[in-house]
Amino acid sequence: MLGKEYLSNTEVAIKAGYAPDSSYQRAYELLNPRLSPHVVQYIGKLKEDFKIKHNIDPDKHMARLNHLGQIAEQNKNFGVSLRAEELRGKVAGYYIDRQIIKNKGVDDMTEEQLNEQIKKIEEIVYEDLDTQAPELSADLIEFIIDTNQQLTPVPMGASLNANAYLNHKFDGHSVSGVLPKAHIIQSALFYQNSPHLWGGRSPLGIDCSGFTQMVYKLNGYRLKRNAAEQAKQGEALSFIEESEAGDLAFFDDNEGIINHVGIMMQDNYIIHVDEKVRIDRIDHSGIFNTELRRHTHKLRVIKKII
Repeated sequence: MLGKEYLSNTEVAIKAGYAPDSSYQRAYELLNPRLSPHVVQYIGKLKEDFKIKHNIDPDKHMARLNHLGQIAEQNKNFGVSLRAEELRGKVAGYYIDRQIIKNKGVDDMTEEQLNEQIKKIEEIVYEDLDTQAPELSADLIEFIIDTNQQLTPVPMGASLNANAYLNHKFDGHSVSGVLPKAHIIQSALFYQNSPHLWGGRSPLGIDCSGFTQMVYKLNGYRLKRNAAEQAKQGEALSFIEESEAGDLAFFDDNEGIINHVGIMMQDNYIIHVDEKVRIDRIDHSGIFNTELRRHTHKLRVIKKII
C-alpha cells in the first residue's frame, strides 16, 4: 500500500524508483527478512499501526477463515476450503516467496541464487529414492517444515520420500502401498468441486487425465499421463453393465480421438472433470449433464485397470 493507493509489491518497487525490468527481484529482496531486515521490521510496524487504527483483530480473522473453511469442507466444496486454508497461511506469514526472476533466466543467476532453487544429490541417492515405495501426502493441503523452520505447502498426492534425506518434517497424513479398489472412489471424492486446470494435478487445479492419474496414484497404481495413453492400459469391457466402481470410462471426439476420461461409480454415475470435478450420469451414449439436459461426452470404451 502506498498512501491510499493499493499496489502490488512490484508496482511499489517501481514507484520507489527501481527499473521495471528488475522491480520484481528488488521487491523480493526488500521483503526478504534475511536480505533487508530493517525494511521488513519497518513494514511490520506500519502493519501494526494499521491494525490498531482500523481495529483489525488477526485472531478473529483467522477464526473466521477457519470457520468458513470447515463449512466448505462439510459441503464438499474443497476448492473453497483450500482457498480458505491458503488465506490462513498467508495471514500467518507461512507463505514465503522464494522465486527470483530475472529477464534472462537462470543463466544470469549467481551460484548462491541457484543454490536457493535446487539441491544437487548423488546418483546413488537418486536411485535409492527412485526405488522406494512412494509415500504420498493424503491431506488436501499440508505443510513441510524445512531446516530453517519455513513452511512449504504441499497438495494431496505430493511425494514425501525425500523428506528424510532433506531433513524436512511432515506432520500430516500419508499413504503408501497398494490399496483395495474400493478406495478409488473415496479418493476421487476428495477432489470434488476442484476447478479445471489444463495440465493440473492438484486440488487447486486439475484436468481429466491428471485427476484419474492422481486418484490411482494415491491408491498405489500407475497410469499414463493423458487420456489417449491411459486408454491403452487395462482390459476393455463389452457393456456398461460389466463395469465396477473405479473402472475408467474413455470418450472421443467426432474424429475418433480419445480426449476425455472419468472414473465409473455405482448405479451409472461417473466422476470426472468438466469445468470442475463433478458427478454426472452415464449411459451407453456417454455422459449426460442434467443441468444442460444433453450428452456432453461420447462414450468410446470402458476399461478395467484393476
